[in-house]
Amino acid sequence: MSTNIISQLTKSFKDELFNAITEMDIMDLVNNLGVFQTKMNRSILKLVSGVLSVLDNRITESPERRRNGFLVQKRDVERTLVTPLGELTYKRAYFTDKESGERFYLLDGLIGVERYERITKETIAKILNNACETSYEKAAGISGTDITRQTVSNRLHALGEIVPEFNEEKIACSRFEVFVDEDHVSVRDENGKKRSCQVPVAVVATGVDDSNPKRHNLENTLHLAEFGTNPSAFFNDLYAMMSERYSYRADTPFVVHADGGNWIKHAEEVFPNVSFAMDGFHLNKYKKSIKKYCDAQTKKELDAAIGKEKQEEFEELTARVKETLIDTKDAKEFGELATYFTNNWESIQKRLSGAVVGSCTEAMVSHLTAERISRTPCVWSEEGLAQMAMMRTLRANGGHVKPSDIRVHRDKDEERKMMRERAKKGFEAYNKIIEEERTEIIKAIKERFREDRGTFYIDVASGTQMYLKKLSRVPTNT
Repeated sequence: MSTNIISQLTKSFKDELFNAITEMDIMDLVNNLGVFQTKMNRSILKLVSGVLSVLDNRITESPERRRNGFLVQKRDVERTLVTPLGELTYKRAYFTDKESGERFYLLDGLIGVERYERITKETIAKILNNACETSYEKAAGISGTDITRQTVSNRLHALGEIVPEFNEEKIACSRFEVFVDEDHVSVRDENGKKRSCQVPVAVVATGVDDSNPKRHNLENTLHLAEFGTNPSAFFNDLYAMMSERYSYRADTPFVVHADGGNWIKHAEEVFPNVSFAMDGFHLNKYKKSIKKYCDAQTKKELDAAIGKEKQEEFEELTARVKETLIDTKDAKEFGELATYFTNNWESIQKRLSGAVVGSCTEAMVSHLTAERISRTPCVWSEEGLAQMAMMRTLRANGGHVKPSDIRVHRDKDEERKMMRERAKKGFEAYNKIIEEERTEIIKAIKERFREDRGTFYIDVASGTQMYLKKLSRVPTNT
């Protein structure tokens, strides 16, 4: 019986396909394919609806259903789902479990449609991938649906943790260029209070392809943007991603290109063999700022002191200029600028030495976060910003949201818990990777000590403990 019905549905689909083609003239086949696609979408939805009805009838009439004590309460109850092809309407039976009294639609459970699900997970995944590039409202429109931007926001919030996966062979490399900065974003908390927050951003590359003199490109890039994590968790996540994507020795140098922000110094706690190079954009910016308080001769002397690595001479010059400033506000601002140069003297000299690649930190922030998160005049919720940063990271590393990632129900308590955990530990999946790696390293070192010196005990403040802590940051694939 079912085979005959499926054959009839298939024949009907073929007939509609044939009719749709024959009804269009030759010009329409090339220049008006949208009309043809609309007709075909309707035919496909009709075919799927018919197949689902056949499946439901098979379930309803099966002996297994009776043996399991599932009683039919209603038949042919309609349900409509929004799909990428349009609205899918199908009918199914409503059952009651004889023992527990629980009521349910068996067919919905078998095909993975949850209670209150109005839009298919495939549709939501498509919309969220679009929302990563444009506004919620436009993302829904591009997907061919009329759902509201609030629905898009709810589905974004309901996403669980998704992290980039690197399944291809690890890339061997001899050095890392790590570009780190932050984006500044407006956020409104649960009480409606608006404030400015930072979204840390990092882009890792194994080098620069300068084969085209007009446009240099970073090689083998990896991207990370996070909101709500502390600096240590952020760099731990970045380190774990790098361990998943690259293969490198323990003595591989890490050059961090940054603006000298204090939070970025936490990279020293995570990366082995790390050095800092001042970002060229910020170096020029601060040089212009400090020079506006100087006369022409002092400007030349400052340039000479910075360019010739004469820190003492620079400090003497800035102290002399500060004494001439009468306005306390100017004196305070100048003093902060001078302190900035002295605190970041080594990274500035590394940039000026020419021993590092060109700096493109600002461009990386613009590409990864600003064009979607901060450039337009919008205010984010804390949960929405954290989820969008996660999405931008996913897309920048070649991933996308899949239907299996979609969750229909949104649990606010779960969101808050996830935000608290992310603030302390970062992405849980990466946290597990990094902890496993460190555990293996420490275990190997302990075994070596036992072989060489016999059993030993580690005091909390001993040199051995500090040594192990330092080595626990060295990757295992050496």
